[in-house]
Amino acid sequence: MNAYMRGKAATQTKSARLATIARTHTSGLCALGLALVPAYASAQQTAGQSARGALESGDIIVTAQKREERLRDVPVPVTAVSASTLTDQNQTRAQDFFSNVPGVNLQFQNNRAQLAIRGITTSPASGNPVVGFTIDDVPYGSSIGQGGLFGAAPDLDPAELERIEVLRGPQGTLYGASSIGGLVKYITKSPNTDGISGSIGAGANTVYSGGHELGYNIHGAINVPLGDTFAVRASALTRKDPGYINNVLTGKKNVNSSRVTSGRLSALWKPSETFSVKLGALYQNTDVFGRNTADTRLGSPYLQNDQFGTGRGNYKIQFYDATLTADLGGMTLTSVSGYSVSDNFHYADFTASPITPFVYNLAFPAYTDFGNVFYNTHTSKKLSQELRLSGSVGQAIDWIAGGFYTHEQNNYRSIGTATDPTNGDIYGVVGRWRNNLTFEEYAAFGNITARVSEQFDVQFGARYSENRQNMNQVSRIQLDPATFGIAPDRYVSGKAKGHSFTYQVTPRFKPSPDHMIYGRLATGYRPGGPNPNCDNGTEFVPCQFRPDKVVNYELGAKGDLLGPALSYDVSIYSID
Repeated sequence: MNAYMRGKAATQTKSARLATIARTHTSGLCALGLALVPAYASAQQTAGQSARGALESGDIIVTAQKREERLRDVPVPVTAVSASTLTDQNQTRAQDFFSNVPGVNLQFQNNRAQLAIRGITTSPASGNPVVGFTIDDVPYGSSIGQGGLFGAAPDLDPAELERIEVLRGPQGTLYGASSIGGLVKYITKSPNTDGISGSIGAGANTVYSGGHELGYNIHGAINVPLGDTFAVRASALTRKDPGYINNVLTGKKNVNSSRVTSGRLSALWKPSETFSVKLGALYQNTDVFGRNTADTRLGSPYLQNDQFGTGRGNYKIQFYDATLTADLGGMTLTSVSGYSVSDNFHYADFTASPITPFVYNLAFPAYTDFGNVFYNTHTSKKLSQELRLSGSVGQAIDWIAGGFYTHEQNNYRSIGTATDPTNGDIYGVVGRWRNNLTFEEYAAFGNITARVSEQFDVQFGARYSENRQNMNQVSRIQLDPATFGIAPDRYVSGKAKGHSFTYQVTPRFKPSPDHMIYGRLATGYRPGGPNPNCDNGTEFVPCQFRPDKVVNYELGAKGDLLGPALSYDVSIYSID
């Protein structure tokens, strides 16, 4: 049993604004990042190490470029951590790791982790995601902001992960849209046929300023071989995170607690050394009982005055993946298929919006004091398929070529209610919005590494993609019927399409096997889309917002010092 102290609550002056979608542009971000990382054994014992004898025992192997490489050989700023390191440090959530990654900013919105990498960010409720996430190379989360997760990081059980890789800078060539800031890869543990094995763990914790509320976590996993070529693995987790913020309006204490329950089942069939199929299924349910934001005007960083019933939310995730790998002799075929369903809701407090007293007085003239509570629901269904070939031409060229397709169906509903701020009773409904939006993307990509000599090589990559989006919205704002009559429904339909060409050029020089210097020119692309707040195509609010593009110029160096005891990763970059 371990107790730990969580950091202070994020503070926020109470404010509210309606989400808008607009073009964003970030320019001239420059930074120098230096990470001297002790290479503890737990960090080096990353499962998935290559069986190739050329790799030294203990080397950290990553798949940042969709092939196995030593971490110190990858010409991309990558931070990798093994699951054993997380559990050894009593980090019961994968998100706990991100606060230690150079160049990554971690914030929480409704108890969901929001990442900004290298300063590329927008509001979590505005625009499409800027950081990409994959689970076993399958894209996680919607490609558009209306998908409901708003680019939130997956909350996975570290005990079920092999490792996490964080790639900094745009990764559009290999990973496509919505990775203009960077990418986070989750690699799960695979079943194995070596024998029956399992694990079980439990912990308890308290939080600073959380009173006597106790948090806990219980997780377990088992691996069962079913013959020499087939094995299954199952795991389960339940976790409660205690709260530490009190609501002075409702009188409730520790309102920002949450509870997570999840389970994962995977299977591996490997009839030969040249063919394998891995299947996975994940289900997770998260209950959030209040926001983890505070109003510092109340005299403490642990107090808020959110309206009755707000802050609550529920997030359900179903995630299915299938990976097929076949050695075709001289090249390797990899197929990665995924399907996910996210279904969530939350109650938001918009009382501080400046339009609240004006609109609500017109809607309910019999009342004088109002709370503004929005009930929001999101459902997103996403199908993705990637097919790629990889191989080598002698000792001089390594190559990857592939295609990608994804289709998303997103449904969003929002209901604005006027409430009694003294007890939460609902006066009535003021506004309703319902959006249906589809997103479809096709892409082709390729990557070539040409070796000029044993010490110098150059990597070239390119990706072309097209996306199409369709949006239909029905909305109504109902003021006092006796004065204004019954309001009609307002219908807005919009379409958007776009295409992009992203590329990267990366020369790499290795003065010795333990040291590397590289340059990197890489671009990224984030789709635009139809604007649900458009005003019938007028210039006031256009019906389509434009895409974002970034260009990253970088010079970096990696290597080991003092043998395996110390490693360095230095980069200086400029992003437009």
